[in-house]
Amino acid sequence: MLDISRRSVMTLGIGTVGLATLTVIAQPSLALAATRLNLLAPADPVRSNFTGLIGQVFRADATGGSFGLTLTAVHDLEPATVLDDELRFNLIFDAADALPAEGIYLLSNADAAPTSLFISSIGSTEGPTTMQALVNRRV
Repeated sequence: MLDISRRSVMTLGIGTVGLATLTVIAQPSLALAATRLNLLAPADPVRSNFTGLIGQVFRADATGGSFGLTLTAVHDLEPATVLDDELRFNLIFDAADALPAEGIYLLSNADAAPTSLFISSIGSTEGPTTMQALVNRRV
């Protein structure tokens, strides 16, 4: 027959209360950790994240290296069915370095959330290097 003493019942009760207390205490710190991870996660690109940053330098980072890009323009995609569309636009950059390889880069700037975009060169190979990141999230 199973003997259950008062001491066993009290130990189980105290353990349950302790576990519940730890759960309540841990929840805010878990929420804070999740918030920090969300701040580090790349943001979905929308036009308004870039329109106020024309002329600013962005850092483009990838496994192959990193380089600086100056945002020079934000254009509508043709045909422009909606002017200043938040989900369809083209970012134009001047590259500070020699022709960087096209690829997916994490763009970062002190005034904007990091964003992952495919960046490629456009125009002639002579003169300043112009890069673009075309965004069409309506597809």
